[in-house]
Amino acid sequence: MRTVLVLYPGAAGMQRAQVERHQAWLLEHDLRLALAEHVPNPADAEVYAGGIVELPPPERLAEAMPVLERWCARHAVDAVLAQSEAGFLAGALLIARLGVPGPSRDAAHHCTNKYLCRSALHAAGVAVPRFRLAASAREVAAFAADAGYPVVLKAVASTMARLVTVVHDPGAVASAVASMLERLEHAPDVRRLRDFARLAALDLGCDPTRQFLVESFSRGQAVEMDGLMLDGSARFYGLMEQVLSRPPLFYIESYLLPADLGVAEHQSVAAACTGALAALGLRDSGFSIEMRRGERRAEIIEVNGRLGQDEAFGDLFQAVCGGDPALHALELALGGRPQVHAGNGVRAALAYRCHYADATVTHAPTRAELEALEVQGLRAGVIAAPGTRTHAPGHPDAYPHLAWVLAADAHSSCAAHARAARAAAGLDFRFSGPV
Repeated sequence: MRTVLVLYPGAAGMQRAQVERHQAWLLEHDLRLALAEHVPNPADAEVYAGGIVELPPPERLAEAMPVLERWCARHAVDAVLAQSEAGFLAGALLIARLGVPGPSRDAAHHCTNKYLCRSALHAAGVAVPRFRLAASAREVAAFAADAGYPVVLKAVASTMARLVTVVHDPGAVASAVASMLERLEHAPDVRRLRDFARLAALDLGCDPTRQFLVESFSRGQAVEMDGLMLDGSARFYGLMEQVLSRPPLFYIESYLLPADLGVAEHQSVAAACTGALAALGLRDSGFSIEMRRGERRAEIIEVNGRLGQDEAFGDLFQAVCGGDPALHALELALGGRPQVHAGNGVRAALAYRCHYADATVTHAPTRAELEALEVQGLRAGVIAAPGTRTHAPGHPDAYPHLAWVLAADAHSSCAAHARAARAAAGLDFRFSGPV
């Protein structure tokens, strides 16, 4: 029986519910999964037959790696699945050590270090926002004086929108930079990137605790392309439209798959994604590329070297493409060649109920409420159960999604989105104030 080690699984990384869903497939292929996680749930032992490895929090990468290496020295590991933000860098290190399929350390670095990513894409002629490194209000003001306002400040490390600030005018520069510098010093994602670079003996190209990116504000339609890198070529699930929260936030509130665009627009974006992936050297991994599509071109905002990991992504792709990306990524990690299909004619949308304040969830929709939506042809799930703490943007654990609703339509993703968003907004959540 072969063993796959699953690192810090996110929604795309074979969490317990996904393992249960694919149990028959795992048995058919004589596979067992082992879980490496910070504070695993006791119930995990029921489905992760390969064992449980308790790790430090994912930002403490330098402490986690010896634990993983000791475990792998005592157990035969045939593959490593690292398709979450938390597990991606640890996975690249372990994959290199074990010699199993997966992203290289260099590619993982370029997909997580936004400065190196921007630099490599720009050098390859791939469209990105105008950018530079900065460490002071003076440098930001100088960039904005030439590029124009608004500008965007971003941590060098990938942070899933937690350290992103829009600056609209000169009067806001000093406070925005001061806030960024204060938060960088203790940011978990920055610590993880620094640990990774040191362990992999790679040059960060900057000091991510003192420097950050300032870039021009990229206007246009927010779109995303997800897929797998197989044999050095990209296989796409399809082009999604993102619905973002109102400025100044950058959280994603909905996904529409496929985006309601023409064939030429889809092909143009796919070409930009292919160029970006080639420039970064990503192989044998999932990917999730975020862009802004303008009238003339699509600008690359971020290249994630792992699958998108928002909740119910598997359900969305299953509805439209007939396959679960998490299962495909597992096949890929084992050296297989999963069949990726771009769509079956169905159009769908995934909408989230969100909350952007410090609070505690005191009531969430009941099973009966969710079943009532199923009668209407919708699917829904609760993410934040009663007792869950929510945080305002800026907190390192800020994550606004409370629940999801999935809708499908035979003709229009936008029509599906209208139904899903309306249902998500009507879900009965209640809160108490900060504790």
